[in-house]
Amino acid sequence: MKSNQDNYIRELNKNHVMFFKEFAGEDKKKVIIIDATRGTGKVSVRQENIDELFDKGYKIYRKK
Repeated sequence: MKSNQDNYIRELNKNHVMFFKEFAGEDKKKVIIIDATRGTGKVSVRQENIDELFDKGYKIYRKK
């Protein structure tokens, strides 16, 4: 996964989209993501374990 604005991670039920910002370490096991709550629109930046996201059903999509 390249670090650019066209990458995002989306949950399989398509209700939640997180934008990939960058990897959080050289081992590339954690990523920094940006997302917003649907109800309030509050934007957050946080670190997530990439394997845990995949286990929850998130997939990588790239803008073509």
